[in-house]
Amino acid sequence: MNWLLVLNAIGAVQGLFLAAVLTGRRTDAPANRWLALFLAAYSLILLQDVSEQSRLLRRLPHLANVASPLLFLLGPLLWRYVAHLTAPAERARSFLLHCIPAGLLILLFVPFYSLPAAEKLRVLETEWAQPGFQPNVQLLLLMLQISIYLALCISQVRRYHRGLGDFYSNVEKRRVDWLWRTLAAGLGLFAVWLLATWTQQSWANVLDALAFPVVIYLLGYLALRQPQALSEHTEESSSREESASAPNAAETLVRADEVGAVSPNLSPVLEPSEHALQASTAEANGRKYEKSALSAETVAHYRVRIEAHVAMEKPYLENDLTLAQLAQRLDMSQHHLSQMLNVHFGLSFFDFINAHRVEEVKRCLGDVRFQKQTILEIALASGFNSKATFNATFKKFTGQTPSDFRQSSNR
Repeated sequence: MNWLLVLNAIGAVQGLFLAAVLTGRRTDAPANRWLALFLAAYSLILLQDVSEQSRLLRRLPHLANVASPLLFLLGPLLWRYVAHLTAPAERARSFLLHCIPAGLLILLFVPFYSLPAAEKLRVLETEWAQPGFQPNVQLLLLMLQISIYLALCISQVRRYHRGLGDFYSNVEKRRVDWLWRTLAAGLGLFAVWLLATWTQQSWANVLDALAFPVVIYLLGYLALRQPQALSEHTEESSSREESASAPNAAETLVRADEVGAVSPNLSPVLEPSEHALQASTAEANGRKYEKSALSAETVAHYRVRIEAHVAMEKPYLENDLTLAQLAQRLDMSQHHLSQMLNVHFGLSFFDFINAHRVEEVKRCLGDVRFQKQTILEIALASGFNSKATFNATFKKFTGQTPSDFRQSSNR
């Protein structure tokens, strides 16, 4: 056994060990179990390759092709891991449908599995005697399948990232940079494996042998260091959303004209381009919520309730306010609150809350009582939790940097 096989064997054992560690981890247990299955499957495939290249199968021919069907489970397992982290709705879908290619491959291997040891060995000797690399339909289908699932994983993460603003007012700690690195590692491992498989060059085999242990360490580090799952938010069931009773006018606690006296008007906050974007966003989201359109009376009541609560309670000062928390305080469903913000205010939850935070910062920057405080101190007290997000959001809504705005206010 040469040193490349030793490296592959070490990587496979390492992968099985990490799979066991992930299985026993309580935090993010469902997602980690899928990643553990992915690592275990890849490790078993690698051990099969090691046993074949070391000719161990000459003594144990019954182990030949036992792990081959697992090749068609790598893509589905990785996708399932990503889906558990980023899309709770995906959890209800049956995984058996994704196992069909692996099941078909098992059926294809049934005649080989049923052969006696001597016959299996003769088949293997014939395969080993063939010179060079022999591409086949199975390998081409595998490449296509893994490519499709990697594309699905990337699309899922992008969709999650775009939807963060609908649930959270601060998204820094929920960003998916580490998951991007995980997918990049998987994509890199797949590319190296393809290169080694197709070229059959010694340098490519060396790269393949080195890549797997490195990627295993990377996956383990990225997975184990995450304190919690990304998918903290869970939408309420559609039946509850649709059956949520609309309030009547008698339930309104604050009159609209009273709210107007205390509720900040967001129109001056938005630049002309932002007004156009707000209108287009409201129109697009109007089509999204067509099936659950609210009556004019309900919209008016909800609008008064939202504006009154925001004006008097100032929930935007909490630096980690979520849609679920605000909906609970307003005694509204998350679906209806999101619908109100997106359709009737023309803003995502993130923009709605941060627009009020910007207004609070502007008020403080123009107040002589806050002149001794730094801009960052004011921003943090107004609900922002990072300088980068604050600067970007302030510039987005005002067209000015916070420093320029303070200077103009002082003048």
